[in-house]
Amino acid sequence: MGVGVRHWQGPLMMALVALPLAGCSQFGSTLAGRTLQDALGDGEATHRERARELPYASLVAQMEGNRSLLVLAYHNGEAGGDTTLWQARDRATLALEQGWPASTAGFTSNLLSLNYASPPQEGSRYRVRAHWEDAEGLDHLSIGQATLECHAPAPLELPLIELELERCEERVEWQDAGTSHNTLWRHPVSKRIWAGELEPWPDAQTIEWQVARPWWES
Repeated sequence: MGVGVRHWQGPLMMALVALPLAGCSQFGSTLAGRTLQDALGDGEATHRERARELPYASLVAQMEGNRSLLVLAYHNGEAGGDTTLWQARDRATLALEQGWPASTAGFTSNLLSLNYASPPQEGSRYRVRAHWEDAEGLDHLSIGQATLECHAPAPLELPLIELELERCEERVEWQDAGTSHNTLWRHPVSKRIWAGELEPWPDAQTIEWQVARPWWES
């Protein structure tokens, strides 16, 4: 697709993997911290330009009103069941499971886990379990029933490429806590998720993300 990718390598990769999800007060003084700051810049360049310059897997995400370019710090697993960890220059962290947000760190409120009782499929109902921490550090848990409906592929402009993707709409009915409406854009054949908008728990701020350079083989 013309969007090549490399992963962080060697000592840098190991330093990033060693970081806790919530970041580290010493992050800016580590090799990994300095290299990330050098790579991601100080915000003067647009995220699209920066993603084009970097040879590493990256995505553009917006969380709690902040839009950032995130670089892949860790990847584990095979296609369809992989886990990825993404770091922004300001130490904010986003973890994806199968391309879908699973946890965050470094924000006022954080998603601790988002679990599905079964893989989301069209035409069926499935259970969703959200666990999060609020601004006061208190844990919350909510369970809901979800459905998924996908539409015919249509063009979607991503940071580095335009693709024909399915737009899928997820509706989550939380127990005594209202309804969330989520959207994901996935490849019609591979079902890889390229972008999405997710309200991870009842009344949460939306997490938005778009893949710039994918971490999987084209």
